[in-house]
Amino acid sequence: MVRVLRSAAGALLAALCAILFAVAPAAADTQKAEGVSGAEEPVVVVGFSGLLWRDITPENTPNLYYFLDSAAGANIVTRTVEETTCPSEGWLTIGAGQRAIDPTNGCQQMGAANWDGLADANRDSNYKAELGLLGDTLEGRDLAAIGPGGALALTDSGGEFTGEYRELGAIPGSVEGTDPYGSDPESGAAGAAFADVAENDLVAIDLGAIRYPGDELSPAGTQGEEFRPRGAIDKFLAAFKGTGAPPAEVVPQAAALDARFGAVMDAVDELAPDARILVVSVGDAQTAAPQLGFMSVREGGAGADGDQEHPVAGGELASSDATRQPGLVQLTDVFPTLVSWLEPDAPVLERVVGSQIQAGGGGSESGGGAARDGGARDRAVRDAGAEPADAPKSDELASERADSLISRLADDQERSENVRPFVGPFYVVVLAMASVAGVVALKLMRRRIGAPVPRGLSRFVAWVAALPVASLLINALPWWRFAVPGIALFVGIGLIAALIVAVAYMLPRNDKVQAPIAIIGAITAITLIVDVLLDSATSHYSLQLSSLLGTQPQVGGRFYGLSNASFAIMAAGLILAISYVAARLPKRAGIAALVATGIAVVIVDGTATLGADFGGPPALVLGFVLAGLLIYGVRLTPWWILGTLLAAGATSLLFSFVDYLRPATERSHLGRFIQTVLDGGGFDVVTRKLSQSLFGLPWWLAVIVFVLAGAIAILWWYRRTPRPASEPEHLGQLAWQGIPLLRHTTFPVIATLVFGMVINDSGVVIPAIGMTVAGLLWAAAALEHAGTVGRASA
Repeated sequence: MVRVLRSAAGALLAALCAILFAVAPAAADTQKAEGVSGAEEPVVVVGFSGLLWRDITPENTPNLYYFLDSAAGANIVTRTVEETTCPSEGWLTIGAGQRAIDPTNGCQQMGAANWDGLADANRDSNYKAELGLLGDTLEGRDLAAIGPGGALALTDSGGEFTGEYRELGAIPGSVEGTDPYGSDPESGAAGAAFADVAENDLVAIDLGAIRYPGDELSPAGTQGEEFRPRGAIDKFLAAFKGTGAPPAEVVPQAAALDARFGAVMDAVDELAPDARILVVSVGDAQTAAPQLGFMSVREGGAGADGDQEHPVAGGELASSDATRQPGLVQLTDVFPTLVSWLEPDAPVLERVVGSQIQAGGGGSESGGGAARDGGARDRAVRDAGAEPADAPKSDELASERADSLISRLADDQERSENVRPFVGPFYVVVLAMASVAGVVALKLMRRRIGAPVPRGLSRFVAWVAALPVASLLINALPWWRFAVPGIALFVGIGLIAALIVAVAYMLPRNDKVQAPIAIIGAITAITLIVDVLLDSATSHYSLQLSSLLGTQPQVGGRFYGLSNASFAIMAAGLILAISYVAARLPKRAGIAALVATGIAVVIVDGTATLGADFGGPPALVLGFVLAGLLIYGVRLTPWWILGTLLAAGATSLLFSFVDYLRPATERSHLGRFIQTVLDGGGFDVVTRKLSQSLFGLPWWLAVIVFVLAGAIAILWWYRRTPRPASEPEHLGQLAWQGIPLLRHTTFPVIATLVFGMVINDSGVVIPAIGMTVAGLLWAAAALEHAGTVGRASA
């Protein structure tokens, strides 16, 4: 049997190598960016803060609305270092190509910057942003800035901006002491300023900011609030915060911003009709919680003659390789987009964290159309009247493509905004119910054999275990569109979990102990695997994105693949399901099932274009090997442990190396890790992850803790685990002897979750969430077994 398992392990590694290297060239070919080449068209980046897709209407913002008829759009993640982003931090991020912070000014009207202080603060931050990188990269190009934010983005690393500059004041209502309903004296100033600098290669325009009442920018030069980094409590409380309904003061500020944009576009259409235009929100309108912002891009002009070198992707979704989600980009994608347009061969593109924004990533709903003279339509709207609210609304000017794009992206934004404040309550409620159910089950399992067990308790425990996967499946339904989204969300999750439990206990006829928990585990694992596979093939958010258990796009973490929490429940459910199947098959068939499932899932989890998970594949290899050893009675020797750990580590490095073979601009974090190792920073990355996995302890202390914990676990396994041959004294021992699935999966699941915690940087989230599923399913099986024995002896 040992020989068979060794052969199976060798086959697993050989198959992984063969398949990965076979698909690597194809992946590299199919994933190449479709961004335009570095031609010599001028570039205009128009920035502002606080504008959302739901703010765009043909009545209040006609210029932005009709611009979409000849441009692609996306939600943009404006998150930088802190929970929300101030205007100066957004512009600094554009200039650095990395998340930047402004601890000196914060949310203050931008004025003269203390560049040395800003540079020092960012060097000391977790992201170590290199301020002025954009200015350095574009040295020798003709640059111009309108407004303080534009100058901040184009300032070089020495704190100097040598291009042309034109001042532009704040939007009324965005600064303390100003009236949002007052007239904007600089409504046409941005257009006149662009006319002065239109001959430059790049013009960065800061149109101003939209701010909620109570969160207005403090006047330039005043003493702002002292910067305080967020602690653990702040991060915890952030999961309970929402933004609420937008205040009425947003409407006049958005109209004023739109009028400024219209003036700029008049000048652009006249003086630089072939310009590439990037319109982007660089920050939030408030400090309560992060929000997705407005972003639109027009690659290739739409001049008066309609002659365009590059197609205009009107009404389509924009995307980037950094998010791989149609209709979603990051603020850090702006830097590589601008550099790719102006200096496509710049070496800096190989080490930036973002990716070039690509227009035409897929139709919003009805799909984008062919290129057209969007500029002419924009001008027609702007010429129709002086006030935005008076713009004509005739059918011939209405844009079905703009409506479709706005509807899709506003809906995505509403989903992300609605789910955010329920993340904290969901975790608290589920973990509380899991803890109570676990304690009750443990107490019952200490009763003598034959003691009564409450009927239905096993079903309730299984229902709690099904809540995590139900919280993902609910996103297949538009719960956020209900009148009371919170009620729709939690009631829907409860009903889906109940349906899963009903199916799990109704399908098996003869086995009501092991089969139901294997079915729930299989549903959990299959849901996530299918979600990952479909994510790259559809233009809509995956089940994990904007979910209670998965990832929040506005936070700017992970946008594709498997998150740490998702991996935890997938791994737990998968090991339970495949172990049940393998144990019921003939030995050779069972081993084949384990190996085949292991290869398939490890590839899905680890491939950069699918799961993109660095820590998952080695943890899965460990779990599958341990499950095979226990199912077939092979003794767990130190050599098996060492060999399994080496194979697990090699698996992760193999996926990373394959991703590293792709072009630098297309690599995920897997390939970038290899580049970091080659640059000499691998040790820092590994030690940082070790430290973060145990609440910030020194990395060497974390290593000692993990080694001791592993040794204690192995000793406990050999000396304290009840053996089937011993005489059971209470219900727990009886369950251990009578439920093979419990003996086969306890150690593999725990080892997988702990190993995943060590490699990833999410701390105890992986074992906590994973054990919520696996631990409760074990408890459900033990309670069902005890109830069956009790009824049989009655």
